[in-house]
Amino acid sequence: MLAFYVAILDTEEQKDKFTEIYTTYYGMMYQVARAITHDDKLAEDALHETCLELIEKIDSIRTDNAKQLAYYLRMVTRNRLHAQVGSPKCVIL
Repeated sequence: MLAFYVAILDTEEQKDKFTEIYTTYYGMMYQVARAITHDDKLAEDALHETCLELIEKIDSIRTDNAKQLAYYLRMVTRNRLHAQVGSPKCVIL
């Protein structure tokens, strides 16, 4: 899927930034999505939508602070899932 997302981006800088985010944080984002949905397919669908949202915002995403970036990616993933499937009663992250 990474190749699909990278093909959407315009500049090498955008492609490099997205590739770094994807390869470093995809596993964490998947764990967040899976913890909320308890379903592999729903988690994958939500991550696809999340990646498309990140592509739209790629120029404004800062990667210089890993802790803040990880927090931001967790929130984007969680919010995308809540928009897709509704708020769960209990989520342990």
